[in-house]
Amino acid sequence: MGPADEAILAEIFADIDETFFRPHPFTRDEAGRIAGQAGRDAYALLVEDGRPVAYGMLRGWDEGYAVPSLGIAVRTSAQGRGLGRLMMAHLHAEAGRRGATVVRLRVHPDNLRARRLYESLGYAYTGEDRGELVMLVSLELGTELPPEGDPAPPTLKGSLLDVDAPEWEAVLRAARHDFYHLPAYVALCAVQEGGQPRALCVTDEERAMLLPLVIRGIPGGGFDATSPYGYPGPVGIGTDDPAFLRVALVAGLQVLREAGIVSAFVRLHPLLNPLPPNGIGTLVRHGETVSIDLTLPIEELWVQTRLNHRRDIARAVRLGYVARMDEDWQHLEAFKHLYWATMARRSATPFYFFEDAYFDRLRDALGENLHLCVVEKDGVIAAVGLFVETNGIVQYHLSGTGDAFRTVQPTKLMMHFVRGWAKDRGNQVLHLGGGVGGDSDSLLQFKIGFSPLRHTFNTLRMVTDEPEYDRLVAARDPLLDPNARSGFFPLYRQA
Repeated sequence: MGPADEAILAEIFADIDETFFRPHPFTRDEAGRIAGQAGRDAYALLVEDGRPVAYGMLRGWDEGYAVPSLGIAVRTSAQGRGLGRLMMAHLHAEAGRRGATVVRLRVHPDNLRARRLYESLGYAYTGEDRGELVMLVSLELGTELPPEGDPAPPTLKGSLLDVDAPEWEAVLRAARHDFYHLPAYVALCAVQEGGQPRALCVTDEERAMLLPLVIRGIPGGGFDATSPYGYPGPVGIGTDDPAFLRVALVAGLQVLREAGIVSAFVRLHPLLNPLPPNGIGTLVRHGETVSIDLTLPIEELWVQTRLNHRRDIARAVRLGYVARMDEDWQHLEAFKHLYWATMARRSATPFYFFEDAYFDRLRDALGENLHLCVVEKDGVIAAVGLFVETNGIVQYHLSGTGDAFRTVQPTKLMMHFVRGWAKDRGNQVLHLGGGVGGDSDSLLQFKIGFSPLRHTFNTLRMVTDEPEYDRLVAARDPLLDPNARSGFFPLYRQA
C-alpha cells in the first residue's frame, strides 16, 4: 500500500465491524497515516473489482520485534465468502518473505468465527493479553485445513520454574540433556552471577521445552535473563522440531515479559541444538566447537589424532607421565592452583577466576557426574582437568597445566586418556568445546587436533519489551544503537 491508497483504505474502514477488532482508529486520518507509512510494518488490502473487501496488517517490526503481530478484518458486506482465509494466506506469505518464522495475533474470546479460522490454520493458544487470547503459528505449518476429526488446537502453557519444581526434573527425565540443564548447576551459576536460578518451561501437553536461565536485577529496576555458564540451550520433548521450538520460545517471551524481564541472552548447545531457532530474536554465530565420536573404534580415534599430537602423547608416555582419574579427589587443591595459574597466564577476564568455594559447590552440585583427571610424573602433578558425564555426553569443563610442564604438553595425554576412559564407560561423545569466546584461536586448533567433527556455537538475543530496552540503552549511553544486537548484549550492561 502507498499514499495513493488512502481513499480506498478509508472506504473499507467505514465498513469494518469494530466489535472485536480495534487495533487502531478506523478514521480517514488513520487511513492517511497508514497509506503514507514508510516503515517495515506491512498493511494489505484485498480488492475485488476495484472494491476493497478485506484488510490485513503485520505490525511490530517498526518497534523492533522479530515476531510480527497479525490482524485482519473483512468488511461487513463481504463476510462468509472465505476472504479472511485468503488474506491470512497472503499475510503468512508476506511475513515469510520478510524473514519471519512465527506470527502472533490476539483474538477476543467471544469472536468464535475468527477463532475457528485461526485454529484451522494451525494457531496454538498461549495465554491472554489485555483481555484477549494470544495465538501463535509457525509459518512452516502451511494454510491447509486439517482433516475432519482432528483434535482441538494445542494450548501452550508457559511458566518460570524454581529449582525445586517437579516439572523441571520431569522434563529432564524424559529428554536428553547435559549437566548445564541440571537445577543444582543452574543454582550454582546463579550464585556466581548474583541472580536467581529459574527455568523457562513451555508445554502443550504432549511436548515441552525447558530453558535454564539466571534472572538478574537491572540497576534502576526491572530484570533480565542470561544463560548459566556453558551451553544450556533449550531441551525437552519435541524440541528437535524447529517449528515447535520457535513457537515455544515466542510463548516463553510472553512469560518473561509478564515477569518484568526485559531481555534474554541464551547460549545454544552445539550438540543438542543443531538447528537454531531462527526468526525469534538476533541469532549470532560465534564459531565452531569440536567433539570426538566415541562410537568409533579406538584405533580410528588414534588415526584421527593429528600427527604432532600423536608424537607429543607418545613422548609424554616415554618420559614417564601417567594420566588417570582421581576418584578420591586427593588433588583437588592442586587443580585449583594450576587452574588459577593457567587463567593468569592466559590473561583471562575476572569472571574465570572462580573463587575457592566454587569448586566445592560444583562437586556438591554435580556429584558423581563430575570427574577429576590428573597427569603426573613421579607424584608431581603436571596437568589437571574437570570432565562432566551426562546422558552419554562427556564435557571438557575446566583445566590447568603447570608452567614447568608446558613444553611437554601433558594436556594432550590427558585428552587421549579421557577419550578412552569415556568410551569404555559407554558414552557416545566427548565434547571439547571451542576457542576462547568462540574464536578460532590456538585453543580451538589444539582441540581440532583430536577430531574432524565440528559444531556451530550460536547465541540468541531476545528482547521482550522493546520500549523499555530502548530506554535502558539510552540511559546507559544516548549514542548507543539499541538495534545493534550482534555484539555485546544487552547493551545497557556494557561497561
